[in-house]
Amino acid sequence: MVKFFGRKTKAKVASFAVFILMFVSASLWLSDNNLPGHNERNVGPHSLHRRRGANVGNQPMKRQKRNIRAEGMERVFYNRVPKCASTTFMEIITKLSKKLNFNYKSSNNFTHASLRTKEQVDFVKKFEGIASPMVYDRHLWFINFTMYGEPMPYYINILRDPLERYASHYYYQRQINPLKVGVFTKYQKNESLEHCLETNTNATYKCDFFRGTYVKYFCGQLPLCKTVSQAAISRAKRNIMKYYTLVGLTDQFELTLAALEKLIPKFFNGALDIYKKTTNQNVNPKKRKISQKATRLFLRSNQNNHI
Repeated sequence: MVKFFGRKTKAKVASFAVFILMFVSASLWLSDNNLPGHNERNVGPHSLHRRRGANVGNQPMKRQKRNIRAEGMERVFYNRVPKCASTTFMEIITKLSKKLNFNYKSSNNFTHASLRTKEQVDFVKKFEGIASPMVYDRHLWFINFTMYGEPMPYYINILRDPLERYASHYYYQRQINPLKVGVFTKYQKNESLEHCLETNTNATYKCDFFRGTYVKYFCGQLPLCKTVSQAAISRAKRNIMKYYTLVGLTDQFELTLAALEKLIPKFFNGALDIYKKTTNQNVNPKKRKISQKATRLFLRSNQNNHI
């Protein structure tokens, strides 16, 4: 992932990758050793709910308080970052929803990731109105559900090497995206990423360069999250540690699926097997290799905002 990166940038990328991997490893360890009843075969939401209510069978009936924790465990929110193996992952979830009998909803809103306060309220209400158990996905920056009186769902996401993701986005916009293909000339459609970066000083405009996407998706909806800063990066990391069940990596996709099977079996049991049996795993036969020169140009254009 960091083979051709400069020393300082390599350290930043490696640090972020190690941070994510450590979080995955820690989550796996905690799921096995620290949760109540960790020796039980089924540690899914229903079994946890049963354990909590195991000793109340002979007591007088009382009005039950709302079990916020249990409600959250019936819902998964994949606030997916664009161009990070989401198509493959969504195909797996679709098959799992039929196998494991849960509701799966995928939003067709691909552009409205930042929401005003009222829009957040409306979204949370809509999210909570979907029948559970359920998995929901949308390109959306992190939202803290508890701010609006609702339980936090299982938050999950998957990240990709920043340069590979950018290259995927660059060629997708020019060659596949039906909303953008008509905007480009024949020359622009066939222009390599390397040439575009080399000949345009304003890569943000000419080469569809985007800045700070990862930070924004995990930092959330606060004003400070709209620009990349140390404060935004710190909040993004804090949100991952506090609210995310798992943040996987595309170059460790099988490990990511295995981790999800372990952490949320109610929704992901059998995910790895489905993936291995899938003959077409969304591999683009025309995918271009990223040259060392393109890597250097990418880093030069985005040395402070590559995450």
